[in-house]
Amino acid sequence: FCVFSRAWMVGVKVGILCLCNGNYDGLGQQRELEMKMALLTLGFTGESQYIKVAHEKGLQDGPKEDWDENAISQQIHKYLQTIFPHDNHHHDDNNCARNKLSVTLLTFDALGVSQHINHIHTHRGVHHFLSQFTTSNTNNIDSMAGYELISMTNPLWKYNPFVLWMYMLFSYLFCSNALFHKSSSLIRQGDKDLFTTHDATYNTIMFDPLKVWYAMAAHESQFVWYRRLSVLFSRYTYQNQWRKMNV
Repeated sequence: FCVFSRAWMVGVKVGILCLCNGNYDGLGQQRELEMKMALLTLGFTGESQYIKVAHEKGLQDGPKEDWDENAISQQIHKYLQTIFPHDNHHHDDNNCARNKLSVTLLTFDALGVSQHINHIHTHRGVHHFLSQFTTSNTNNIDSMAGYELISMTNPLWKYNPFVLWMYMLFSYLFCSNALFHKSSSLIRQGDKDLFTTHDATYNTIMFDPLKVWYAMAAHESQFVWYRRLSVLFSRYTYQNQWRKMNV
C-alpha cells in the first residue's frame, strides 16, 4: 500500500510499503527490482527509506497463504517508525515545536480489486492497524486516515472504458479546469490536495495509458498477455475511486 504524509510547513511525502516480494514462483528478488523500476517510471523519486519490501515468514505470496492481521499491523508500525523518527522537530527563532503530521494510508478494499487473497488480507491488516492507532504509540503523528481503492465487480463496467475515454478526451482538449492534470501526478487534483482534507471519497482520473503501460512493462516477469490487455482496457488505468475506510 501507499503512505501519504503531510507535515505542516514541510509538504507531502509519499512512501511505499510492499508486504511481500511476490516470491510464489521463486522470482521474489527479481520482482523487487521490477517494482522499483516501475516506481521510477511513474516518477516516484522518494528517498530509498520510503520504499520498503517486507520479508516475513507469515507474509508470503500465494493464494493459500493466510496472512495474520496483527503481523501486517506490526509491519505498518515498523515502517512508520522508520520514515517518521522521534526526532522530527521544526526549529524557529523563538522555540522548538514538533511538526504536526497527518498520515493517510492507501490500500485495497475488502474485495482486494481482483479478489486476490493477499490483497484482501492487506485490507484487513490496514483496517486493524487504523483501529489500534493512537497518537501516543506512533511517532509524531497527529492524525491518521485510511482510503481503500473501490473494486469494480461488473466486468462490463471494469473493462469497457469507452464512455470514460470520450469524457476524458473532451475534458483534456477543451476544459481549462479539468478534473485531472496532463501529468501523472496523483498528489493533487485540480487545485485541491488529495487525501489531505480527509473527505469521504476521491475520484482520480488520468489519461496517460502509455505511462501505465511502461510502468507495468517494468514488471517484466508479470507482464503476461492478459495484463497487457488489462492495461489498455481496464478502467483502473484511467479512473480510480477511493473511499475513506470506516474504522
